[in-house]
Amino acid sequence: MTLTSNLTPNLTSRKLRGFSLLELMIVIGIGMTVAGISVMALMPMLQENHIDQSYDTTLSVLRNYRNLAISQSNRYIITFTPAGTTVPISPATITVQFWGYAVPVSPAPVTVATYTLPTDVTFGVQSIRGWRIYNQSGANVWTQQ
Repeated sequence: MTLTSNLTPNLTSRKLRGFSLLELMIVIGIGMTVAGISVMALMPMLQENHIDQSYDTTLSVLRNYRNLAISQSNRYIITFTPAGTTVPISPATITVQFWGYAVPVSPAPVTVATYTLPTDVTFGVQSIRGWRIYNQSGANVWTQQ
């Protein structure tokens, strides 16, 4: 009887020991694979959100200072500076300047705010009526009358 009672604690203690190292490594490997796939699937969505946020910032700056210029009868200068291409890469910026009225000469513009956009966002030029767009070789690719 003592033999049977001595074997029983060994069997129960083996069940209570937990997981083996191999089982833990398999679970960690599966978790890392799922995490990697999730990150790869979300990257386009994060990039799109990044661009939308930059667009919203630019549009809100233009609308805000246009409304201020109309409501307060002031002049504002909004300057778009593209991102730099040399290392270190400088981000694209939007600079807002107030240009007051004075007689006989207007004072120099005063910088009111500077907004920084991410380095991978650049400003493009859309065509305006009466403008011409040229490609890199100098050929006229589009003309609006």
